[in-house]
Amino acid sequence: GVPAGRNVPLVVQIGRWRRQVTIPEVASCADTALPAELTRLPRNQAEGNLPAVAIATGEWDPFDCTLRKIGIDEAEFTLPGGPGRVNVWMYGGHHLGPGTPYGDQLVGDPSLLARYDIVVLPCDSTDAKDPRLQRNLVNYANRGGRIFLTDGSASWLRGAFDNTVVWKLPTPRLWRLVDFVGQVDVMSALGKSFSQWLNLVGADGSMAGQIRIHDALPGGNVVESVVPPTEALIYTAASAGGAESIQNFTFDTPVGAPTGQQCGRVVFSQFHVASDSFDQDPLAGGPPALSELSAPTFPAECNAGPMTPQEKALEFMLFNATSCLESSVSETIVP
Repeated sequence: GVPAGRNVPLVVQIGRWRRQVTIPEVASCADTALPAELTRLPRNQAEGNLPAVAIATGEWDPFDCTLRKIGIDEAEFTLPGGPGRVNVWMYGGHHLGPGTPYGDQLVGDPSLLARYDIVVLPCDSTDAKDPRLQRNLVNYANRGGRIFLTDGSASWLRGAFDNTVVWKLPTPRLWRLVDFVGQVDVMSALGKSFSQWLNLVGADGSMAGQIRIHDALPGGNVVESVVPPTEALIYTAASAGGAESIQNFTFDTPVGAPTGQQCGRVVFSQFHVASDSFDQDPLAGGPPALSELSAPTFPAECNAGPMTPQEKALEFMLFNATSCLESSVSETIVP
């Protein structure tokens, strides 16, 4: 049923990421090889549709730089109210100048949250969060919003989204940079798709279904277990060395509602992009000095190197967060 002829339209889409291109010519009953340029998602609004993204940059996880590496044009990163599709607040992380507002202004305003398809809260701190702000995030997700969080930002979820995971007691952070191997749960449909992604983008370990992670915690995590239907994509096994841990989980909202009545999604990653944009001394035994973080700017502070395996994994998780809720079965995420 694929059309043949000249100027055939092709739509590349995952959730609210959508780009339409034109294939100059498609021969009948034959394969038509396409260049990568015709099969990627849009970089900017001129090329297609991007979700409306709000990011409150975290001090310990420069995920804004990862969004840039994924391919979003720098011009799409603007202050709230600007024309870009990625609006920036800050929780101690990168900023867009002195006018960059504090993250509480985003999370504290339900009407503002409602303007965005996804709210990104990369690792800021493990401090307990204001219950009022947590309720705003719960209500936002229950109305169809998507939330993406990493590492210390689990504190936004603790006590707010009940019956999704079994939380561990808070423990002191260990500031030692280590490498460890994460295992992918390939028994689920989403896990199989994730494992295929890692292989296609060259991010899997020495064996299929693995990913090597470089992070500030040696495989540590904040949950004992997930409560179904919450899904855990990555875990570490005690038999492989180190502690047993869950490195990622995702659930749909409202929590406990029938599948057909859920419209929001929360995705959490225990690991993040580590020292992507500012240096952390693995031997210092502590976080970066405040002087190093006094005026981090986007994109000047971003690492220009290629995407790391864990950044490629986080890219998949971002697309999963913004995709249709049935995507773990019916949509295939491709690089």
